[in-house]
Amino acid sequence: MARIGSCEIVAERCKRAEAGNFVSTIAQTPGLLLWNNPAQENKQVNLTEQAVGPSIPGWIRTGSVLAAVGQGVLRYGLVAILLLFGVQKWTKPEADAIQSFMANSPLFSWLYHFASVQSASIVIGVVELVCAILIALRHWLPLACAAGSAITIGMFLSTLTFLVTTPHMDASTQGFVIKDILSLGVALWSTGEALLATQFRTTRSVAKAYS
Repeated sequence: MARIGSCEIVAERCKRAEAGNFVSTIAQTPGLLLWNNPAQENKQVNLTEQAVGPSIPGWIRTGSVLAAVGQGVLRYGLVAILLLFGVQKWTKPEADAIQSFMANSPLFSWLYHFASVQSASIVIGVVELVCAILIALRHWLPLACAAGSAITIGMFLSTLTFLVTTPHMDASTQGFVIKDILSLGVALWSTGEALLATQFRTTRSVAKAYS
C-alpha cells in the first residue's frame, strides 16, 4: 500500500466520508484514500468537497440511495440464497438431487469415497452456510465478508463446471445451473467491495491516530 502523503488530509477525508452515504463509495476507492502527488491530492480534496457540498443535485442523491439499496439487495440476496440451499443440503431429496452432478464431477466425486450421499451433501451445505454468515457480517467485519465472498466465488465456479461434466443434462437443468453466473458476479463484487472497505477502515484508523 502506498505511503500516506498527509495524515491531516486523510483524517479530514475520513470525517467527510462519515458525514453521508453518498461519499461512502467515493471514500472507499483506493484512488481517493492515498496519493503521492501533491497536485493530485489537492485536486482530489476539491472533488470530495464538491461531492459533500450543500448543493448536491437531487438526481445524485436519488442515484446514491438506489445504488445503496441495490447493493444491499445483491449482497443479502446472495446471503438468503446461500442460507436456503445450505439448509436444503441437509435433506435427503436435495442430497439425491445433486448426486448426479457431484458423482460426475472430478471436483466433487472424491467426496463419495469418504462419505455417504447424505453426508457429502451436508458438507456442501455447511460450506454454504458458513459463507452466508461471513458475507452477512459485512457491516461489522468487512474482511470476514471478503473471505466468505471469495470462497463463494470458488463454489460458483465449481458448480458451473457441471455444465461440462454432467452427461445428458436437459434444458431446464442447464438453466438452473447457468443462473449461478449471476451469483458469481455478485460474489465477485462483494469480495472487491469488502476488501475496499477493509482498506478504508485501516486508513481511517491510521488517520485518527495522527489527528
